[in-house]
Amino acid sequence: MLTSQVFRHECLAAFTTRAGGGTFRIYTGTAPESTADAPTGTLLASLPIPATPFSAPASGSIAPLGIPWVGSASSTGFAGYARVYEDDGTTVLAQLTVGAAGGGGDATLSSLSLTSGDPCAVTGYTVNNRER
Repeated sequence: MLTSQVFRHECLAAFTTRAGGGTFRIYTGTAPESTADAPTGTLLASLPIPATPFSAPASGSIAPLGIPWVGSASSTGFAGYARVYEDDGTTVLAQLTVGAAGGGGDATLSSLSLTSGDPCAVTGYTVNNRER
């Protein structure tokens, strides 16, 4: 199915609205098969997402605003994946691969090795809804 750019931009704008004020949670291990599945692994960090987390859609993409998103690790471990939650704390909007700078992934973290009590940050994030 091909969708119009107008529709793709409406979807990205809705994602921005719903993610604003939510949380970016980083977990150990392998991601679940679906965002409908319970998270797997240990929750390493829960970072606040700004109220306006992304730019207006352009060319099928939105760019993160206010990067880095900073918080502290609540547990020690190696980051395996992340999830974006709405501000209700239960609705999963997205599940992401993670990487360190230059290492790929949907989201870039300051480090993949997190230590409880130490600062951690999302330093990059890719969101697109391009025609395929």
